[in-house]
Amino acid sequence: MRLLALMLFLCVGSYAQDKPNTKSATLGENTFTEGMKLFVLEDYNKALQKFETVIKIEEKSAAGFYMKARTENALNQNLKAEMSAETSVNLDKQNLYYLQNYAEILKKNFKSTLAEKAYKDLIDLKPDYIDAYFTLLEMQVADGKPTEALKTLEAAEKQFG
Repeated sequence: MRLLALMLFLCVGSYAQDKPNTKSATLGENTFTEGMKLFVLEDYNKALQKFETVIKIEEKSAAGFYMKARTENALNQNLKAEMSAETSVNLDKQNLYYLQNYAEILKKNFKSTLAEKAYKDLIDLKPDYIDAYFTLLEMQVADGKPTEALKTLEAAEKQFG
């Protein structure tokens, strides 16, 4: 439960960044918070409606698209989740969580080439994120790419010793 509360805090904080203090921004924040509550309660259909409303209010809400992707993923709407996750990354290329979510959804959708690129981008963004190395390594081994897997392993060894 603490993890869910932390996720809510981080996402609301992310949504609230650089927003003007207007009625629509306040409405968007309130709707986003309602969506997060529904997501935590696993009422994914209602949560999805809230995040879609957030995106109607603020078309460039990376946090809105991120949570829309997470919700669509929970509903097994895999292609929609992929598109929403990609949009969140395109809107905020420096957000580790958005990129990680996108990479995981690509992997789930069996798009290994794109997923591998996303994991490489994740490593570039946060070189000390060990899980990205291991996930990338596993994917490369599973895809029969031993040379690339060895390069990933060497990069991990260089980073972590």
